[in-house]
Amino acid sequence: MATMNYDRFLSLRAKERQPQAIRQSYEKMLRSGLDPSQIINMSGGMPNPSVSPFVSAEFKLSDGSTLTIDEKKMVTAMQYGPSSGDPSFSKKVRDFIQTYHNPPTANVSREEGGLDCCILAGAQSGVEMCFDLMLNPGDNFIVEEPTFAGALGAALPSRGNPLPVPVDGQGMIPAELRKLLERWSPEAAKDPQSDIPKCMYVIPTGTNPSGMTLTDQRRREIYQVAREYDLMIIEDDPYYFIHFADKRPTSFLALDVDGRVIRLDSFSKIIAAGLRVGVVSGPAPLVQRIMWNVQVTVGHCSSFSQVLIDQLFDKWGKEGIEKQLDRCRNFYLTQRNLVNKCATKHLTGLAEWLEPSAGMFLWVKINGIEDSVKFIEGPLIKQMVLVAPGFCFMLNSEKPSPYLRISFSNLSEEKMDKGFKCLAAAIKEELANKQNGGN
Repeated sequence: MATMNYDRFLSLRAKERQPQAIRQSYEKMLRSGLDPSQIINMSGGMPNPSVSPFVSAEFKLSDGSTLTIDEKKMVTAMQYGPSSGDPSFSKKVRDFIQTYHNPPTANVSREEGGLDCCILAGAQSGVEMCFDLMLNPGDNFIVEEPTFAGALGAALPSRGNPLPVPVDGQGMIPAELRKLLERWSPEAAKDPQSDIPKCMYVIPTGTNPSGMTLTDQRRREIYQVAREYDLMIIEDDPYYFIHFADKRPTSFLALDVDGRVIRLDSFSKIIAAGLRVGVVSGPAPLVQRIMWNVQVTVGHCSSFSQVLIDQLFDKWGKEGIEKQLDRCRNFYLTQRNLVNKCATKHLTGLAEWLEPSAGMFLWVKINGIEDSVKFIEGPLIKQMVLVAPGFCFMLNSEKPSPYLRISFSNLSEEKMDKGFKCLAAAIKEELANKQNGGN
């Protein structure tokens, strides 16, 4: 394993952040292996569980069975917890990461950049915390274009400078990444005064909004470029288990022999979005700094949400978890096939698109229309159809975009067909207006 200088990747803000002393002592106690139930805790301001109105809970699951949160577990669910995550749930998450990614850094010591995990209040918060961790005002960083609007919203307030790399039907183009980095020498990474990028943000599976997936070959090429230029890879992968091919792709975390990948996972797409549970995994020196951020912001992910998924995983076991993952993948595969059918039926000749290989979105370019915002706010809204305008996913949001992002996750076949029929009618109306000299 290469020796990484993790200080190079820290923003000034991250370097100045210190652990919250009271929470940190609790975290150290948990890592020591001591049984928390045997500790006489006279430190933290923990509300007494006797005043909580919640005693137990019972949930009906989609398979008709029930899941019970008993009184003992409910005490944990209603109480403050460690910022790194509930110990029982954290262990299951580490096992989950190990099962599906087998990271090369899993058995490396924490001090040397070995793998660590922290439970988050949704993976979106992890995106913001990764940028906070690494970006100073004006710092260059690399992104796909188009890319997730939420990531741009998280990065730009820190006044980072995003450098775009184009994508095609197989995701980010490695040759374009190399072309972008040619303005620097790899040796520039050792110069603290250089403006060489420190990190790269990528959604490798079912890129939001384009729905494209990096091939395994491209992932290896991109990881090699990251090694050459000493880049950290922020791997935001919420659609990993909604990949439509029979074989799941190889994650960057699975390729990470150096400890240069920070991976974000989400339970929103495979369990329930409203629980707001995500995970950051990566080199311990950086994950620790993210946990310090959690300590002084949200405190920790909802204890109730963690206990609920923890108990669900106990009930399911590995076989049940895999069954749920297959259920999600098969459902969205059916939706993908429906959306492609509807687009072919109604938009052929009017628009261009590629069939999504993962995720929940169809990225559509409208022929003959330069500004999708005016189109959406004009003829399309009259059809009572709502889509996301393309400019939201571009670095230059002032430039008109002919693209639309269509979500196919939550529509019946009937509504999907009607929506595309209305979309086609609106496109024809807009093109007729343009031909007749209208606005």
